[in-house]
Amino acid sequence: MFEAPDRRQIRINTSSSFAHGWLLPQLAHFHVQHPGIEIELVSTPDTDVERIDESSDVVIR
Repeated sequence: MFEAPDRRQIRINTSSSFAHGWLLPQLAHFHVQHPGIEIELVSTPDTDVERIDESSDVVIR
């Protein structure tokens, strides 16, 4: 039987301005609602779209 791991992870790639201006303040609330989900946040400069890779679960630009 397949057992789901206790911890789950979501990798989010976003621009630095969006991460700092909106996303980071929201993550505290998300963590309270979903304590078993770990967020890996990768932020890059707004113009650096070449650093977006396929390993991200969510890309917000």
